[in-house]
Amino acid sequence: MLCANRFGTIALIPAVKFMISTVAVPAIAEQDYRKLLDGMRNISTECHRRSCRLGNAGVGKYGEGGESHHAMKATQYLIQEHKLILRALDVLGAIGTSVEKTQTANQPDVAKILDFLRWFADAHHQAKEESIFFPALTHAAASQGRSVEHLTQEHNQERALIEDLEKNVRLVKLAEFVSTAHKLTAALRNHIFKEDRILFEEADAVFSVSEDQIVFDRLSGFDTARDKQVLDEKLRDLRALEWTYLRK
Repeated sequence: MLCANRFGTIALIPAVKFMISTVAVPAIAEQDYRKLLDGMRNISTECHRRSCRLGNAGVGKYGEGGESHHAMKATQYLIQEHKLILRALDVLGAIGTSVEKTQTANQPDVAKILDFLRWFADAHHQAKEESIFFPALTHAAASQGRSVEHLTQEHNQERALIEDLEKNVRLVKLAEFVSTAHKLTAALRNHIFKEDRILFEEADAVFSVSEDQIVFDRLSGFDTARDKQVLDEKLRDLRALEWTYLRK
């Protein structure tokens, strides 16, 4: 739980400030940063309240309190999807570097990586967060509302950057494409860091095992059989792009 977390709230909040202040992402406003920190402080109060009420029951901890547990937490499920998105960002960054050096863009390759970000990162991953995970978290801890609002705003900013990239490549505005690609990779990496290292730890602290099971089941049941087939196809394209641009 947060109140017993080895990182500690005081240690985490400066880490957020460091990430936000050192990444050049103009869309992150000071007031949004303040909202995020307020949410992080509020959750500490919520955790303390729950831990005092539950005592040593261990309801919010996995493998304790007599409740059964599943193999993967809801947050771990989302972290696995983040790893796929980070792979796509590596490719996008490499494509941006190639465009900058050669002043040419391989349109089919650009289309494939933007399609992956649009179809998987936005229409599936972020849709799961916004329709399932975020509502469950704010239901379990109302104090997380500001943090969820902040991260949802970042989702919208990332969608706008993908639209800009699509427009830039369509109009062959290569300099703008390179600049926007750098903005998107920085913004999304920063966003994923905040979710993986801060928000998800808070969620693990407030979800009971049964609550987490429900969220996990809804997340894992979001994709249809056809969605899974399409994802396999897009991952094959991603692996080919990794070989072309990253040699891995």
